[in-house]
Amino acid sequence: MRGKVKLEYIADETSRRATYLRRKKGLLKNLEELTILAGGIDACALIYSTEFHAQPKEWPSPSELQRIITKFRSYPELERGKKMMNQESLLNELILKAKENSAKMQRKNKEIKMSLRLFEVIGNKNITGTMNNDELNQMEWEIDEKLKRVDQRLIELNNNASTSQSQAQVADSTLVANGATIQAEAHVNHSQSDEMYKKATRDFTSFLKYINGGDDDISD
Repeated sequence: MRGKVKLEYIADETSRRATYLRRKKGLLKNLEELTILAGGIDACALIYSTEFHAQPKEWPSPSELQRIITKFRSYPELERGKKMMNQESLLNELILKAKENSAKMQRKNKEIKMSLRLFEVIGNKNITGTMNNDELNQMEWEIDEKLKRVDQRLIELNNNASTSQSQAQVADSTLVANGATIQAEAHVNHSQSDEMYKKATRDFTSFLKYINGGDDDISD
């Protein structure tokens, strides 16, 4: 695997020319692939070097380059300048990001260092005498923050336990209610069955009396 290339001016002319030709070819290839993979977007390149070329290198063609530039200039100035930057603005942005990353790493290292000191204190090591006021204040803040996190975690666990208990109670109540409903429905169905049996018995008795000449008609 090729190592990371150090971005700096190449003093050797032969190496500089070889690097230029190789990177230029790769750049144009990437542009071509981009226009294909992204659905035919407009892309162009203008590479000018008095050291390596007498004329500028235009991609994909002079006419297409002119068309894209004309189209770009037709947009409002505010729209055109949204993401444009020159070398100075690019370097400023890179410097700002580097400073932010550096500050983040410094904060992270400070937190790790303070955590190690807290473990040393917990291990009954008397190191507070070697710490200045800023470090002691930082340690106090770290302890307060960790205690807050513990308290917050306890609250979350208690809330989860209460929620689970409430859900269990609701489930039990639902089961009891469903059982009572089923029992009531069974009682109603049983009563209806008794009534239907009694009516059928009466109707059959009346029918027997009718065919035996006991009654003139069949009662309902």
